[in-house]
Amino acid sequence: MQDLVRNSVKNRNYYLYFYLTIVLLIFISAYIYTFDREEWSDERHFVSTIHYFSETDFFESIGDYPEVTPPLFYITYQVWGNAFGFELSALRLLSIITGITSSILLFYLYHLIFNNFKLVFWLSLLTIINPYFIGTNVFIYTDSMGFLFIILFLISILKDNSFLMVFAATLALLTRQYYIFIIIAAAIFYLLNYLSFHDKSKINKITLLLASTFPLILLFFLWGGISPKTGLLVWTLPSGFVKFNASNLVTYLVFLVIYSLPLIIIYAKSLLNAIIYNKKTLFIGLLVSSIYFLFPVEVSKITSVQTNLDTVGLVHRFLKKILDNNTLEHLLFYLFFIFAVQIFFQFIRKMKENFVHKNYDNTFFLQISLMLFMIIMPFSYQVWEKYLLPIIPVFAILIIKFTESIKKMPH
Repeated sequence: MQDLVRNSVKNRNYYLYFYLTIVLLIFISAYIYTFDREEWSDERHFVSTIHYFSETDFFESIGDYPEVTPPLFYITYQVWGNAFGFELSALRLLSIITGITSSILLFYLYHLIFNNFKLVFWLSLLTIINPYFIGTNVFIYTDSMGFLFIILFLISILKDNSFLMVFAATLALLTRQYYIFIIIAAAIFYLLNYLSFHDKSKINKITLLLASTFPLILLFFLWGGISPKTGLLVWTLPSGFVKFNASNLVTYLVFLVIYSLPLIIIYAKSLLNAIIYNKKTLFIGLLVSSIYFLFPVEVSKITSVQTNLDTVGLVHRFLKKILDNNTLEHLLFYLFFIFAVQIFFQFIRKMKENFVHKNYDNTFFLQISLMLFMIIMPFSYQVWEKYLLPIIPVFAILIIKFTESIKKMPH
């Protein structure tokens, strides 16, 4: 028995230390590669705004600045810059630290759910090798801090830690407004638990979640809207900020499957069996998938006007280049969309079963989070592949949980 325990601990330490070694090698190599490189893409205006915060009175700077995202990211980098310098190499070092921290927390998050170090190792590695994860945690991008706070928030729900929950929720919202999706998901999760099991502690959780939104709401009053006035003028078109765009929803579904393709291939047999077995869902999904031709993958209008780009990110750009044919490109995206719809229909079916049986566990919370992400994100004025980063770990967990539930079903 003691030998079994020792072997288990040895295997656990092996996977953890090997993972940490890979993480450090990735980020140290990336930092060396980008150390003296000039500003990269959106990094230019992010750095400019950080300098603006460093040169302007605090209350004046948070009252109006040329971005549409809340000020926590710019304030944090300004404080870092005051301490270590505003050179790109110094500011990028904070991104590297953020990336390493997120990588470690991601491993811990997966471990809390699966408790299988081999699975956790490969799943964590698969997540961090995403080019957007590395890129946004090497260059100076707001997505880096946002991802970190989302992971912290997920951990707080799994660990039932109220202090960490409020901390992560507040900071997440002060980084990106649309992270409200996961706060709403948690509120619904706790409300359903309270209504079904009359646990008054869940009401306290909801109250704390509401309190976490107050700092952002105060900023809304200060701005007279959901973003600084100058930021809206710079980054959005008239009446283009709060309109549901079905094409954005299609785009996120397509690229969520593409970015999760290695995991989907691994679990393809179980997923396909479930899809084919539920013939009614399969047929409805095929009908729904036809909306792709009404709302295909396309670039946001503001992106097209301001940048002349005709892609929504790295994968789109790569596929457009190698296919060099719009018909083939959309045919490929349509096939991915069919599969995405089928997977989501299976998730919705499982979510309905959980609701009917009042099985409001952590998996149910993740299901709500994924669905709310897909409902809220199409209201954004822009669509980018990188915006999927915070939901990719949730999607990965749900795929594995779904296939595990299939294996437990009697044949």
